[in-house]
Amino acid sequence: DLGKVIRESKDVLNGLLHIVMEDSIAKSLSAWFVQICGLQGEIASVHLAFNGLYVAVPQGKLKFPTSIATMSDFLDTFSYMLLF
Repeated sequence: DLGKVIRESKDVLNGLLHIVMEDSIAKSLSAWFVQICGLQGEIASVHLAFNGLYVAVPQGKLKFPTSIATMSDFLDTFSYMLLF
């Protein structure tokens, strides 16, 4: 469930914010997550926009190849994975 994954990422971000004491660093923090279901998935990040307002930002889609014909789609997925 995407809502649960976003909530867990929000909790991770909260934990990071409690560790970091400098405001300049805390403002740039984000928590990233990967959700995979079958042969596809999503990469996204959670950011603290304002005090108490968290925003989930989609970063890319994951598509694993099901045949040689779909291997080109996997190259896009692979590039997203390298960014993560």
